[in-house]
Amino acid sequence: MGYETFVRDRNGRDLPIRISCTLLLEDGEESGVIGFFQDITDMRKMEDELRNLAIILPDTSANCALVPAERLRTRFEAVPFLPAGSETAVSVTVSIGIAEFIPERSLDHLIRLADAAMYKAKQNGRNRTVISEE
Repeated sequence: MGYETFVRDRNGRDLPIRISCTLLLEDGEESGVIGFFQDITDMRKMEDELRNLAIILPDTSANCALVPAERLRTRFEAVPFLPAGSETAVSVTVSIGIAEFIPERSLDHLIRLADAAMYKAKQNGRNRTVISEE
């Protein structure tokens, strides 16, 4: 079992923690419970940073990248996620922007194209894949 909540530190800041426990069994009989809590501040920071994720497919055209992108998007859509501390599953959707690297352009340009395509996917209703028009 696990439960995520917040505790207030001495400075009045709310820190995210996860409380977990499990039953101890001896010969199939419950003999106790062991539990612990952990500070998940760093995990939360990482999750916030991963809201936008880049996947690089070397030697792959934008049209060919559409196949794995759509596979990823539809798998996310099909799997219900159960948030910590909740009994109700939620659906998660993914908006994907695809851009093809042009050797004469910079990496920043590639990222801007992919980012613009992702935002276009979001503007067009979310949960879709858009290939950059450039």
